[in-house]
Amino acid sequence: MNIVILGCNGGTDLAYGGGTYVATAMAHCLEKQKFNVHMLSIIGLDKEDLIRTHGWCLGPRVHIKYIMSALNKPRIPFFVSVNLTRKLVPIIESIKPDLIIYNDDAPKSIQTVAHRLHVRTLAYIHFSYCVRRHNLKTLYLTTEWSWMETILNYLSLYHLLSPLQEIDRLIANSRATQTATQLITGRRDIKVLNPPLRPHYGKPSRFNSKPRMFMHAARQDKTFLENMLVEFITKVIKRYPDSKVLINQNKSRRIARMAKANGRVIVTQRLSNDMWRKALSEARWYLHFKRFEGFGVATAEAAAEGAVPLVYASPQNGSWTDLASECKYCSFESIDEALNNVDEIESDAKKREEINDFFLRKMNMLNIEEFGRKLLALIQ
Repeated sequence: MNIVILGCNGGTDLAYGGGTYVATAMAHCLEKQKFNVHMLSIIGLDKEDLIRTHGWCLGPRVHIKYIMSALNKPRIPFFVSVNLTRKLVPIIESIKPDLIIYNDDAPKSIQTVAHRLHVRTLAYIHFSYCVRRHNLKTLYLTTEWSWMETILNYLSLYHLLSPLQEIDRLIANSRATQTATQLITGRRDIKVLNPPLRPHYGKPSRFNSKPRMFMHAARQDKTFLENMLVEFITKVIKRYPDSKVLINQNKSRRIARMAKANGRVIVTQRLSNDMWRKALSEARWYLHFKRFEGFGVATAEAAAEGAVPLVYASPQNGSWTDLASECKYCSFESIDEALNNVDEIESDAKKREEINDFFLRKMNMLNIEEFGRKLLALIQ
């Protein structure tokens, strides 16, 4: 059986993001079931680079083809890259797949081929542009596009992407994306399949054995709550003189200035996998100051490493709907509530143990074997 996995964002990206992390995990699981997997994209990485970046083993049954290497950092407008997916059509026709898996959205050029060849289709929804495009402001806020880019892409998406109603099976990565997709499509057959976590080796460190470090790594797009995070950092380092705050992939100039003025605020570029794991293992707290998020693999990884997540409570935030909402002290709507939660957990050993145990049980369910089993059931 041949399965095609299209790159994220309408078949355009198979490189570094969380969507590619999940697409690579899918390929890993499907190959173990003896499927031939063809990963196709406009911008991509070689197999070895995907393995190194995302940590999933890909063997000889996984084949990767792309038009441009992500290593060259190509910068082309989104609507242009989606339009280029027509170059993948001859490849798909030669593969004659039994199933095409889209990551988020289906380019019309590919969906036309799927209809013509009578190929089954499945879309795994991370945060679909077909959902976001129903509101111009939402599209602008949830991307890194300028207003001009947003308008151009907004006008183009209707012509370049097939409606999600045309896809045979829809899977959402969280309850947040499931709800948003249901509202737009009217479909009630959308299943939730949370992304898997990479295997852990050894037992995560307990809360008390870690330094009092707060870590934030969520993407700083326009839904990033910069003002709230700046206020939180200012107050928490004053309240806890031994605390440190690490901001991974920082883009905020205000936070960069804070780091320059105070050695307890540390900003970094994108950490390598090894450095990322080391940072998580030493963090007591994982901060998620965002209004929109598909799922938030980083939040789940932090919880699996024994860090307590502190997540902004928003029904559009998968890190809240699927993770932090089930923990009384792990979400907030105001800075005062966030700081009170920190005080409560820092001062109560029993609550710390209960939270750690709860998240360890929950994160253990997000293993690659369970993900593969559920994925297989959904595609058969």
